[in-house]
Amino acid sequence: MAFGSSEQTQLLAGLASRYGFVRASDSTRGYSISEALHLLGENILISMIVMSHNPAALRADCFRRGRVRVYLHRAELMKRFGKRVSDVGQTLQ
Repeated sequence: MAFGSSEQTQLLAGLASRYGFVRASDSTRGYSISEALHLLGENILISMIVMSHNPAALRADCFRRGRVRVYLHRAELMKRFGKRVSDVGQTLQ
């Protein structure tokens, strides 16, 4: 996730955990030069999109967006959104 400053990202990661998302273990590792340049390019692209739609929302910290890698376990996904095959067959009849 990349939703703003590192403080905002931490809050959003906490919010995502309420919905079953888990932080990846490598989210605190450093970035290589190519990864850092890629992230800078993403920040520039996001800033250009924000500037084109809502220039007043563009802030000075837009190039320092924090990122947190999160994922949803398959078991959690199935618990929240999945149905068993037997349940699906019964609703179709």
